[in-house]
Amino acid sequence: MIKTGLLFLCSVLLFLNSCRRAGNECNGVACTEEFRSIGVQLKTPTDSFYVPQKVQVITDKGKLLNEESKAGSDSLYTLVDDSHIADIRLNVNRTFNIKIFKANKVVKQQTFVVRADCCHIEPVDVPAVIVVE
Repeated sequence: MIKTGLLFLCSVLLFLNSCRRAGNECNGVACTEEFRSIGVQLKTPTDSFYVPQKVQVITDKGKLLNEESKAGSDSLYTLVDDSHIADIRLNVNRTFNIKIFKANKVVKQQTFVVRADCCHIEPVDVPAVIVVE
């Protein structure tokens, strides 16, 4: 009886965590509870942490995807995370632009590439560190 109850509970949890994508390509896919994010550290040429006014992530179509004005743990600025999965085509590399601001001016821009499966984003070409002069 306990095994049957546990099996039922696991089945319900898998169903509730199934794919968040619209369309048929991900129907029936069970996703994990893991939440992924991709971030970048900003540093100066002398390897100190660079503190910008803000960091923006812009899609290849010009849409503002994310904006951060404060670094998270390990001085990381989040570029994209699983909450942006709808903005990334399934199994297609997607290019984004990072804009780093100081005193209301863009001081550095750089592109990065990510892709997504039915459940999670994954880096393709993402710098771990961006050096800002």
